Order: sequence, then structure tokens, then C-alpha cells
Amino acid sequence: MPTAPPVKLYSSYDFETVDLHVKWMKEYGIKGLCLQRQQNIIDDDKTRAWRDQVAQHVRKACEKYGVHFLIMPCNNAKSEKQNENVVERFKADWTHLVDDLKITESPMYARQEDKPVVIIWGLGFANRPLTPREATAIIDFFKDSPEPYRAYLAGGVQRGFLNYSGAGNSSGDWLAVYDKLDMITPWRGVQIINSDNARETTVNTLTAEKKWCDQRQIEYLPVIFAGASASGTKGSSPNNIPRLGGQYYWNQLRHPHQ
Repeated sequence: MPTAPPVKLYSSYDFETVDLHVKWMKEYGIKGLCLQRQQNIIDDDKTRAWRDQVAQHVRKACEKYGVHFLIMPCNNAKSEKQNENVVERFKADWTHLVDDLKITESPMYARQEDKPVVIIWGLGFANRPLTPREATAIIDFFKDSPEPYRAYLAGGVQRGFLNYSGAGNSSGDWLAVYDKLDMITPWRGVQIINSDNARETTVNTLTAEKKWCDQRQIEYLPVIFAGASASGTKGSSPNNIPRLGGQYYWNQLRHPHQ
């Protein structure tokens, strides 16, 4: 409308947005957050500057409210073109965050075993061209680099990762990759949580995965989430992962303990 005030849209580039998010986290007892950085879209200076500004906002707000945060580099490349130089991208971005933004010097940056925590998301997914060899090179960088680049490293992997081949490779290829991690955090899809045999499937999957991790002294932290609707960004139907009035979230907590 010609006489209407300018429309205000959501943006984490605005510090007030991030500040309010972290304030709510503190009020509701949430101890920490992960900041994703999509590795295939930070090559140009403009995009990197935008991502860096959001990271600085997160740091400022977390230090203000006493909430921990960590960096989650995200392997979101969906094509061979997007996946080019993926190992060097991961290395360059982490080096930039440590050297230029000095992000790990924040007193609220999450640490484990006296090392900064990093979660690499997107290992072993069939729709992403990252190979086990590339993933191994990325993991070796984070695990074997000198301080201050060395990290306590977690990997975000596909649900059912023990038997999931991913990206045209055998499950054994990826299991050798996961064996290098300090922690594994597998995705738990709607197919498991809302299926008729959800409880049995969930318990069997979690039990087998935790046993595998325990045998290798790898920490095990499955993902749980409240539900989702991506219709505004992906064109999918609204409420494609329905929250069910909180029941979806509760089932993820309830099933393993029954």
C-alpha cells in the first residue's frame, strides 16, 4: 500500500534479532547453540562478510546472556560444481574464524577436553557429493592441526548411519571416516519418529549405534527437534514435519526411555 510503513523482514544480520533469540534461550534454560556456516556459499567477499557479521552478533549476544555457542561448518553442496575445493574451503574458513575473527577466544565458545568444539554437518548423505576421502582430509585437519586450530570434532551424519552407504560409497567406507570423530550426532528423520513401529525402530537403532560408539570411545548425541515447515523456502507443503502439539518432540525423548 502506498501509505503503509516499510515492511520489516526477518534477518539475523540485525543484532536485535540475534539478541532476542539468545535472550529467549537463556530464559528457557537452553545452554548453548550451534551456528551453521554453509561452506559452498562463503567464497565471495560479500557473502563472507554477511556470515561474519552474524557470527559476531552471536558471539556478542552469547557473552551478554551467558549462553555457549559453537561453529557448525555445513557441507550443503548438492552438485560436483558446488563441491569443488571443498577441503580447502573448510580449512580456509576455520582459519579465518580463528585468526581474523578470533571466535574461539570468546569465553562462551564451547570447549571440550580443553579444545574448541566444532560440528561438521552433512557427512555420508546420498544427495551430497562429498566423498569419504574428502571427509577424512577435513577431519584430519581439525584433529591434527596445531593449536589454536585443533578442535574437539563432532560429525552430523545420516540416520541409520551403521547401514547407510551414502554418496555411492559402501557403509564401510563411511564408518572408517566416523571412527575418527570424537562425537557422532545422527539425524533422526520423520520416518522413524512417526511410523507405526516408531518405538521399536527408535530403540533398536539407538541401541546399536550407541554400542558401536561406546566400543570406540566415541560420544553419541542423536539429534532431536520440534518439527519443521520449509514451505517458505523449499516449496514443500506446510507442516511437512508436523509438531503434533509437541508430541513429535516428546516422542523422541520418550521412546528411548520406555
